[in-house]
Amino acid sequence: MITAVCCFTPVLAIVLPLLGLASWLGWIDWVLFPLLGGFLLMTAAGMLAGKPEPGRSGSGERAPGIPARRATRTTMESDELTLITFKGCPNAARARELLAAAGRPYTEVVQDDLPPGHPQRAYTSPTILQGERIVYGAASGEEGCSSGPLDEQAILRGLGV
Repeated sequence: MITAVCCFTPVLAIVLPLLGLASWLGWIDWVLFPLLGGFLLMTAAGMLAGKPEPGRSGSGERAPGIPARRATRTTMESDELTLITFKGCPNAARARELLAAAGRPYTEVVQDDLPPGHPQRAYTSPTILQGERIVYGAASGEEGCSSGPLDEQAILRGLGV
């Protein structure tokens, strides 16, 4: 919005005199400076309030025997596992069990808890990521259930078990 206001201001200085409305340029500062100040305040407030509190993002559902950590970042470190599911996914429980049996801690992200357009909503459920590498599942462009039964061997191979 700031860019639009700043880019439009020179147009006003050229167009208004051509239309015979040059006298209107006298009040332009009384409108644009408060707008600029308001946008700067909104930007500062967004920057200060934009950092999530630890543990406030993701669902953090627990796996049997291994505590799940809550997602606090969109991009995970390369060795961290992320289990992406949606509420009611018929294969999610078994995927949790396999991760627990492999002794691998993970972060669970429930797509229903993410805002529309979030990148992790574009995976099938369940999807297991190691960093940004897909261990199991697929990036489908939209959320949905993985087709067919869970391929347990593929998950274990992908985890190196």
